Amino acid sequence: MIQNMFFQITSILYIILLIIVYFTRKKVKNEENFLYSMLIITNFIGLIIEMMLYFVGYKFIPFSWMLVILEKAILVYYVGWITIFTMYTITITPKKRVIHFYQFILPFSVSILGIIILPSYLLIDDKFYSYGPAVDLVYIISGLYIFLNLVFLIKNRTNLTNRKNIPLYSFLVIGSIVAIIQKVNPSLLLLVPAETFITVIMYFTIENPDLKMVRELE
Repeated sequence: MIQNMFFQITSILYIILLIIVYFTRKKVKNEENFLYSMLIITNFIGLIIEMMLYFVGYKFIPFSWMLVILEKAILVYYVGWITIFTMYTITITPKKRVIHFYQFILPFSVSILGIIILPSYLLIDDKFYSYGPAVDLVYIISGLYIFLNLVFLIKNRTNLTNRKNIPLYSFLVIGSIVAIIQKVNPSLLLLVPAETFITVIMYFTIENPDLKMVRELE
């Protein structure tokens, strides 16, 4: 079991270290830092949910109600992380913003409602994965967000060398590869660790001016 959760255990160690480093450091209060804080917390919660789901699925199969809750929770996490990531992409876009945060509220709410209402099923055997209409909905939503991020990347093609785009490049490449792998072999739980990797990379692209210098300038 530990071997199967290697990536999750490694990722949670990385994200805990990132939480300590990031949240103990003084930051400028802006949208970029706010969304990144949400992304870190969301990823940490996602790792915990996935590990609990795996543990409960193999050790406490009779508690089906717990499995249903955890399974729905991880699907909600997938949509939540990619939504926040896309909002972050919009925030760092240098051109005039055409989409605002409040416009994500309705699609996100409808997505969560769809995940809760639509059925999904867990296969617990030599493999461990979920499938069903709710899972297919998550793939569709993720595909739409990937397309939206591509649109923003193309619209800002004159700014492609900006280091702030590194997380987006990582997301498009790694995220697409992992999504395809998990679609072919759902038992390989790689998506959340991949998102942890992208979240850690993002830390090194965030601009955070020295607060002491900012106060002196003010």
